[in-house]
Amino acid sequence: FRALKALPPYGSEVRCAESIGVPTDRQFIKTARRQQGLLHLQKHFAEHTESFELQQSAI
Repeated sequence: FRALKALPPYGSEVRCAESIGVPTDRQFIKTARRQQGLLHLQKHFAEHTESFELQQSAI
């Protein structure tokens, strides 16, 4: 999106890109962080459920 020159009514490259629907760096980083956070939680949740299943089978 940096290759786009800002159109006069928009004022900035980011706003111009967002208006056209081009994903901006900030959106991309936010999405990547959210996905990474979910993966992180899934990993811990999987470990937790596995240890819980092991405890249940030991009873």
